Amino acid sequence: MQKKLSLLKLTFILLLVLLPVVFFSWRFNRPEKIPSPTKKMSLSDLYLYAQKTKAMDEITSSEVYFSATKTQLNNDRFQIDFYLSAKDGMKVDGADLVLNTSQNLIIKKITQGQVFPQYPRLVHDNQNATVTGLASLAGNMIKLGQPNRLFASLIVEKVIFNQPAKITIDQSSTKANLNGEAVLNQSVSLKEINL
Repeated sequence: MQKKLSLLKLTFILLLVLLPVVFFSWRFNRPEKIPSPTKKMSLSDLYLYAQKTKAMDEITSSEVYFSATKTQLNNDRFQIDFYLSAKDGMKVDGADLVLNTSQNLIIKKITQGQVFPQYPRLVHDNQNATVTGLASLAGNMIKLGQPNRLFASLIVEKVIFNQPAKITIDQSSTKANLNGEAVLNQSVSLKEINL
């Protein structure tokens, strides 16, 4: 019985000594939460933010869509002009137009339009074309895209001039955005052009 009592005392003493040690080591060894620093805005950043806010207040709430006109240049050659259209007062940050052609059509040339101040991507191979227009910063001024102007022009040529050909707009990759939100109305936008 005395053995049990001394074992019980020893256990009790160990608990009294170990519990505070464990508690204090846990409390002082856990990682501290360090607040993430916020980025300080420069005067230039504040100016651009104010400009963007003002520009957004002046924009008509609307959607944009792609339309096109075709001009036959000779028996087998066509010029297709693509327009980004919208209600007056609408602007856009950026737009991608992705085109695919049928096997009987070859893309010969692609030219940028006047909707955007910069077109960083004007690429094509024989059957596909991608045109990207973006808003720009020039001298601390934000210049957004202006719809209701020519977006891009294509010169295409039929391989066999008396056979049908078509250009299809890639609906999943063709986009237009304003302030990070999609504003392209796919139901109104051009889907294909038959030549």
